[in-house]
Amino acid sequence: MREQVGWRHFEVEERRLALGGAPFRAAIRVLRHDGLKTEPAFARALGLDGDRYAARLALHAQDDAELLKRIDHSRRDTAG
Repeated sequence: MREQVGWRHFEVEERRLALGGAPFRAAIRVLRHDGLKTEPAFARALGLDGDRYAARLALHAQDDAELLKRIDHSRRDTAG
């Protein structure tokens, strides 16, 4: 089951929510409230371009430090 694409998407989503904490969860909620579905909301919050499903799946291989850098970077981009 761990090799299934859907499971890997779930795992990386769970990790990002944990690493991003309340501010990241709030950003996702706002994007979802604005009408985006889950995948596009995460892609926008993380500044992912192109195929959002493939981009999110590529994040599965990143360690927590790399994911946290991406979250922090996207926070700076959206704050300014």
